Amino acid sequence: MKGKVKQPQLNVTEGRFGSFGEYLLEKRERIGLTQGEVARALGYSSPQFVSNWERGTCSPPFKKIKKIAVIYEIPLDELYDVLSDSYQAFLRRELFGSPDSVKRRRRASDNRA
Repeated sequence: MKGKVKQPQLNVTEGRFGSFGEYLLEKRERIGLTQGEVARALGYSSPQFVSNWERGTCSPPFKKIKKIAVIYEIPLDELYDVLSDSYQAFLRRELFGSPDSVKRRRRASDNRA
């Protein structure tokens, strides 16, 4: 079969800090910037990019993460933790399904042991 296999969209929406978009929204509002101001600081012509991140429809590109940390005044280790938690939650969902199905599989595995 020719053509590309569609890969799941890596959308980091859940983690220890709630949704990643909500985290970014909270940090942006804390420093008093608009979506447009953040977009321009990152080299975008439209605030739609920032809006999409905050709504959880997509994630910022990796090459922009350090600059986001600087603009939002977020320590890199905190941002690393948020992203790490979010990606782990994403991988769990993609590999194992819903959190309930993961718990069912663990119980079944424990019962076999």
